[in-house]
Amino acid sequence: MEICDVLVVDDSKEITKLYEELLRRTPFSFEIVNSGEDAIEIIKRVKFLVYILDINLGNSEFTGVDLAIKIRKIDKKAKLFAVTGNAFVFDKFDPKIAGFNKVFKKPFWYNDIMNVLTKALENKP
Repeated sequence: MEICDVLVVDDSKEITKLYEELLRRTPFSFEIVNSGEDAIEIIKRVKFLVYILDINLGNSEFTGVDLAIKIRKIDKKAKLFAVTGNAFVFDKFDPKIAGFNKVFKKPFWYNDIMNVLTKALENKP
């Protein structure tokens, strides 16, 4: 199975272009997809060390929470980060239940993501 550093899942093509620009400037290998369905397909053949999952995936059958739960069942050591534009989404739901290590609320700073990625990948196999 191929190993890759980061998988980003976000339904907004504009946001994924920003992630792509950000990640191209790093030493990390990455893939970016726009739906939960695409994420499930790529996870079948590639192991990722870090996942950045938008909670609301638009018309996708899966939410970021659904994906996190599936990923956590497959890989208990994966680093899972939620991204949400809805500041209240986790008011009644603890993100750790879904296996998220951290939640980023939009808008977030470039340095916020870079610090988390660098720390999560500093001891990669």
